[in-house]
Order: sequence, then structure tokens, then C-alpha cells
Amino acid sequence: MGQIRKHGNCYWIRYYRDGRRYEENAGAKHGDAVDLLRKREGDISNGVPVTPKLAKITFEDAARDAVSEFTSSGKRSLVVFTRRIDKHLLPCFQYRRLSMITTGDCSTGRTCRS
Repeated sequence: MGQIRKHGNCYWIRYYRDGRRYEENAGAKHGDAVDLLRKREGDISNGVPVTPKLAKITFEDAARDAVSEFTSSGKRSLVVFTRRIDKHLLPCFQYRRLSMITTGDCSTGRTCRS
């Protein structure tokens, strides 16, 4: 069970996952804090990975991490991998958060949204 606390003009939620405490700013309205806490608790009970920073990771960050992983592991397909990211994925998903990309966005035959 989580908690909602008010600090100044903002509400903060506190919840636990795997014995670790997470706190997150939920905004200025109590109703928004209640909704966010319910969402986080639902995600935890469904086994969805939950952290406050999860919604802030962009596609560029993930692509950069993937290229770094390929570089450090010494894979020979690094050139092909980076070319595919640059030519096919970045034009479609640049400036988008990973949490906002769905499987429908990745299906074949769809054009990129600007």
C-alpha cells in the first residue's frame, strides 16, 4: 500500500517494489496523486517494471545505450546496427519517450509520424 503526502504545494506519492521505496512528485492536485498511486500499484501487481524515471527515457537514450553495448561487446555487426538505427528508427522515433512508443507504432508498413 502506498502513501500520499503533501510537501508545500505539491503532492508526493510513496510506494514500494521488491522492498525498495520509491517516491515521486505527483503534481499539485490530490486527485492526480491518487490516480498516479493507483496506476503505480497496479503496474507493480501486474509485474510491469516501475520506476519514477522510466517514463522519462527517450528513444535516443536507449539507442545510444544499445550502440554502447554493441561497441563494448565487440560485435562485428556494429556498422549495420548503427546504420539501421540511423536510417530507419531515428526518423520515426526521434524525440519520443520510450513509454509512449507502442507495438502499433512499430508494425511493418506504417509510415513515420512527425
